[in-house]
Amino acid sequence: MRRLNRRLLVVLLFIAFIGVLYWLQRDKFSPDEMIRQEKRLRTWIDENPATAFAAGFGVYVLVSMVPFTSGKSIIFGWFFGFWKAMIMIDFALTITAMIAFLFSRYVFLDVVKARLAGFHRWLSEHLERDGPYYLLSVRLMHAPYTLVNYTAGATGVRAWTFWWTTQLGLLPGTVVCALVGSRLPSLEEAYDQGFWSLVDPLLIAGLALTACLPLIIRFALSLWKKRPQPPNAGQTATDQKVGDRRESGLQ
Repeated sequence: MRRLNRRLLVVLLFIAFIGVLYWLQRDKFSPDEMIRQEKRLRTWIDENPATAFAAGFGVYVLVSMVPFTSGKSIIFGWFFGFWKAMIMIDFALTITAMIAFLFSRYVFLDVVKARLAGFHRWLSEHLERDGPYYLLSVRLMHAPYTLVNYTAGATGVRAWTFWWTTQLGLLPGTVVCALVGSRLPSLEEAYDQGFWSLVDPLLIAGLALTACLPLIIRFALSLWKKRPQPPNAGQTATDQKVGDRRESGLQ
């Protein structure tokens, strides 16, 4: 009960802080001021492409270390466009994942095993049975990003395997988020045109795909697992040699 009251107090204090901050800076949140600030930032990005990309990349890596900040991918697509945002997001997420992976393995190993014992046991069993393809499927299905990073570091998976499965597995979601962000209208367009500024076939398709992508990937993976196996698919090379020797002995 005390813990619940403490959490409620923290939430109320945070709301009060946001309210006071908004009241003190209310002039900066007016539509005209927000449009002006957006234009200024876009102008700086256009005039300094390399510096802007490096700065955006660094900011994305830092923000990615904070859980529950997935909406940032759409914002970066909005500012940087599809191709730059896609490259930035995919590599930044992979680097952040590797940082958490290495910290988990070499610094917080005992803590992770103790705090995430259930998920660690579950992930270790599946990795032992299915190998890197299971880690790839976990990424494709948008399993909790931070949780997978730290838990995988406490398993026996190789760092290189974690890298490529993360980069490849996060790519479909990255493409969709970058596409959605790149098709969003500017604040000025949204303010002038209202709802009609969002009437864009690619934007509507991207938003629908954002919601359906995990379900589509999960369905595709379930079909892949149910595919018919060849008669000797489960036979190892050693079993094959033993069988050949037996056949030669009978002849």
